[in-house]
Amino acid sequence: MKVLTRHLDEEGLTYLQHLIRALGFLRDTLFASVILAIHAFLPFLFVKAGSAILADLNEKMKKH
Repeated sequence: MKVLTRHLDEEGLTYLQHLIRALGFLRDTLFASVILAIHAFLPFLFVKAGSAILADLNEKMKKH
């Protein structure tokens, strides 16, 4: 049973806190995906936006 809570204990989060944080990461990842998809078809748009969003997300995830 400890396997179910080990990660939460390591992060010092409740289930709800973890859920909210993980969904926030998902939101940011989906947003970056849309930006990158648009950039793939229209390379003159969002030239640095997708990588900037992902770099920011990476920094946030490293902190947690």
